Amino acid sequence: MSTSFGEALTSLAHLPPTDQPYLAFCIGSPGPYQKASVLTVSDDGTGQSFIKLALHASADRTITKEQVWLEKLAAIPAMSCRVPTLLQTGNLPSGRAFLKTSVSPTLGNRSDFSRQHELFLADLGHVTCEWRRYSEADEAAFIAEALGRLTPVFSHELHDELTTAWQDALASLGDWSVPLVLAHRDFAPWNIRWHEQGIFVFDWEYATAGANPLHDIFHFHLVQDALSRWRRLTPGTAHGLVVRSLGYAQRTYPEGSWSRPQTSALLLAYLLYVVLFYTDSGQLFDPRHPILSSYLTLIRSRRQWM
Repeated sequence: MSTSFGEALTSLAHLPPTDQPYLAFCIGSPGPYQKASVLTVSDDGTGQSFIKLALHASADRTITKEQVWLEKLAAIPAMSCRVPTLLQTGNLPSGRAFLKTSVSPTLGNRSDFSRQHELFLADLGHVTCEWRRYSEADEAAFIAEALGRLTPVFSHELHDELTTAWQDALASLGDWSVPLVLAHRDFAPWNIRWHEQGIFVFDWEYATAGANPLHDIFHFHLVQDALSRWRRLTPGTAHGLVVRSLGYAQRTYPEGSWSRPQTSALLLAYLLYVVLFYTDSGQLFDPRHPILSSYLTLIRSRRQWM
């Protein structure tokens, strides 16, 4: 499912008028959630606003979800100036949804996980966390439901593998009380702008509540290597990430009972969640997809790093 450049321009012509010229216009990756993005600027070249436009009916839901989360984040003082401000929302005559937000005050970027990244996630976690058993988490519910619903999509052998891995995760996590938080779920350098005073995080369309508190840390560290042509995810990568994430959890939520086995199980749950989410989005498991293939390799090698 893809949209041509001409079709996207036609949709763009129906957006509400703006005083700023269009500086940049791009079409996202083909698929059910495909969107067009527009950056507007002032006469001096300063970015003024960012517009995101759904190109298919199935993408309307992601626009609506981002609107909801930006409205909720706006009510959290700790997130002020760290996330986009929602400026306008609506629907085109075609019915397609759009939203308009403020832009980042900085263009700085970095691929390493800095103290500012940790502070952002800690602040977000503290204001959104709810202590519950992991088995009651929205994340756990999605994994269990998706495993059942996607049975026809996976081969019998692969479905058994994923189900067994989920049972392994639950053996450590099921009755454990954990701070469940709002996760961005694509917390990666391309959605973050950095400066010495803090970071600015955008693209909240995949955010979800009830996620494990290490989801975004896991994602930041693993997704870059998974998409890289030059690096590979290995059991050593996972082991090092577990150690680092355990330290973050102990610093951020000292009231919790943290251990290496439970942190490893949270990483396994994250890997399963992402594999199932990607598969569910397109109703297809593509073993050539770099994230799916890399994460599946880590799931299969879990005995070496858990």
